[in-house]
Amino acid sequence: MQEQINDLNKIISRLKSDEFSVKINLASGFSTAVAIVYADASVAEAIRLCRENIQLVGILLNEIREICLRSVDPRYESPWDSLLAALLIIVKEADLLSVEFASSLVQRAPQIWWARRLATQMLSVEPRDRDTSDIVDMVQLKQGTGLQTECKYFQDTALDSRITSDSIFAPALSWSNNDWRISRPIGLLNQPTIEEMTDCRAEIEADNYWSLPNTASLLKRNAGNVETSEWRLAA
Repeated sequence: MQEQINDLNKIISRLKSDEFSVKINLASGFSTAVAIVYADASVAEAIRLCRENIQLVGILLNEIREICLRSVDPRYESPWDSLLAALLIIVKEADLLSVEFASSLVQRAPQIWWARRLATQMLSVEPRDRDTSDIVDMVQLKQGTGLQTECKYFQDTALDSRITSDSIFAPALSWSNNDWRISRPIGLLNQPTIEEMTDCRAEIEADNYWSLPNTASLLKRNAGNVETSEWRLAA
C-alpha cells in the first residue's frame, strides 16, 4: 500500500510540472486538451494504480480539494488548471462514483479554464448513465443534519465548513430513490483527531471510522465491510 501511495505521489509531482502544464495549455481546443491528458503516460499509470487500489482515489480528492482552496491572483489564470483537469480524468477512469464530488470541488476553483469545462461536462451526465454496479450498502440520511436531499452530488456542500484544512471526508456517493447510496469507502486522508471532533457526540476510533460530510452517520470499516454507526452533532 505504501509503495503504491509513493508511486502515485510521484506521478502527481510530474503532473505539477511546467512541462505538463504547457503541453495542455497549447491545445487548440477542449477535445484536444482532453486527448493530450489521456495520452500522457503518467496519467495512464495513475489510472492503473487507482483501479488496482480504489483507496488511492482519496489521495487525488485530497489533492483536488487542497488546490481548489488556494487563492489565485485575479489578474492571471490559475497555474493549476492542467493539473486539475488531469486529476479529474484519473478520478473518472478509476471510480465513477467519485466524479461528482471531485467535479463539484473543481467548479469552485478560481481562474481555471479546461478543468472547469471538464467538471461541468462530468456533472452534466445523468445519474442513470453512471455505473453503480459496485454499490455495497445504503445510508439513510436523517432530517436536520444540514445536507439538503435535493442537492445532488454535493453541489452546495462540497466545501462544508466542518471539513477542515487538514481533513477530507470523501466516500463515493450516488443519488437514488431519495437516498444516498455509498460504494466502497475510498479512504479518509489525514483523519480528524479526537480534538477536532469534540463538537460531536460520538465515540470515535480514529483508525476505524469513515465519515460522510454533513450527515448523521459514520461508516465503520470492519474487515472490508461497511457498517453504520449513528451520531449527532452537538447542539
